[in-house]
Amino acid sequence: MNYRLSLNDSKMLKPHDVLCVLKISCLHGQEWTLRDLGKMVGLSGSEAYNSSKRLKASGLIYEASGEVKIVGRKLVDFIVYGIPAVYYPERGQITRGMATGASASPLSERLQAFDGDIPLVWPTAGGKVRGETLVPIYKTAPAAAAADGKLYELLVLVDALRTGRARERKLATEILEERLVGRAQPAERAVS
Repeated sequence: MNYRLSLNDSKMLKPHDVLCVLKISCLHGQEWTLRDLGKMVGLSGSEAYNSSKRLKASGLIYEASGEVKIVGRKLVDFIVYGIPAVYYPERGQITRGMATGASASPLSERLQAFDGDIPLVWPTAGGKVRGETLVPIYKTAPAAAAADGKLYELLVLVDALRTGRARERKLATEILEERLVGRAQPAERAVS
């Protein structure tokens, strides 16, 4: 017998979908369009539209009263348990860039670095931190993060889950829960 597994690639989450859903979480209560979302994260309007379709199909976002909302608990679970396995870290040479993971806020203020720890960085032109390259979850993430401090911190937490030690992953999970589940409306918590 010939068994074939047919996966429709357009329905599978892509790395830029993670960037989009994190940005959507930062836009809570603000008015925006998919074209706006695309511009904010470095995508075309059609890429942002397709991303929103995949995010809705996955149950990570939904629409209520004309507003797009995240499903906080499900998003945290996906970030904590799914992203590190699916979007595993790719490291590289020492370079200059934007700090990420445990080397950046909000984790760097709460964790004491070990002697000899080399910071993780997304390589960027004009980067201020010298460290080991970590390929960002999506190529436009550094530029999007530079324009939005809240998004930057969420991406830092995602990278801590992708690369960190147990204490870093635990703290990143706690902060994500505070930010993504703690502020969710009761209906957002209940949606599954």
